[in-house]
Amino acid sequence: MEYILFITLCFLSAVAGDTIPSSKPSLYSYSVNGYEGETVQFRCYLSTLGSPPVRWSWFCGQEQMTSHITYSTTNTYLTFKLTMKYHLRSCYCRATSPSTSLIYNQSSSQRAIYVNHLPPTKPMIYVLSSTAVRSEETIQAKCNITSLGYPQISWMWFCSNQAPVSGAAIRFESYISLKITSNDKTIGCRCRATSSITYYEYDEFSDFVYFTVLSDPNNDTQCLSPVAFGTTTGLLVAIIAALSAVVILQCVRKRNGTSEPRSKTLLIPVSLLTKHFKGHEEKHKTKEACKRYVP
Repeated sequence: MEYILFITLCFLSAVAGDTIPSSKPSLYSYSVNGYEGETVQFRCYLSTLGSPPVRWSWFCGQEQMTSHITYSTTNTYLTFKLTMKYHLRSCYCRATSPSTSLIYNQSSSQRAIYVNHLPPTKPMIYVLSSTAVRSEETIQAKCNITSLGYPQISWMWFCSNQAPVSGAAIRFESYISLKITSNDKTIGCRCRATSSITYYEYDEFSDFVYFTVLSDPNNDTQCLSPVAFGTTTGLLVAIIAALSAVVILQCVRKRNGTSEPRSKTLLIPVSLLTKHFKGHEEKHKTKEACKRYVP
């Protein structure tokens, strides 16, 4: 039955003299990349338009273009000025035969349009981890932006004295996960988004977010500076030497049968012990030591 219908249509078309193109339209574009306000042009071509001639139509995305269309023998042209609404839209032409006996409805290939533009705002930054961390722990943050622009921006992260890192980019966002290795008490992080095109340049930083690095309670003694350590050690040695001298002096005097007022004998050690030790405990130790030296 299908063969009979096909033969019938061919016979009718031959009688009517109808013809159709033997191939689909070929699409050419003179420019598909530019700035807002610049002109873009597409051309479609057929070696023959058939009889009766095909009817042309143009589309960009889901929009049928109805203006700025011209014709020249076997060519048709679409010319218009770029605006942001056409960014990433694909344009193509379609040729349709009005023949009632032959069917021809073919579209060309598609070409995407790219409109150069910059992001409208600077990046926004958000903290994803705790802002109080210890050394060797990880901090996390992200930056996002409402539009990547075209050409698309590139990301970079800066955190105090840490080396810059690019992070992980997912569509309109960039993420950072960084282990703390510096000795800074506070670490500030921010992201940077950059894009460079012929007429415009985008280079914007986000605000800072800050992380507090907590000290490790197991390593508090390591935080003592060399100067403080030396001063403290010298003071302790001096106190010990003074106490030893007092103990020996008291013991010698007892052996020689001399004695002095108790308050004078203990004047030096009491003043020292009051400042650095518990006076009563050291006083007891002194008496016990002297007992061992009495003959």
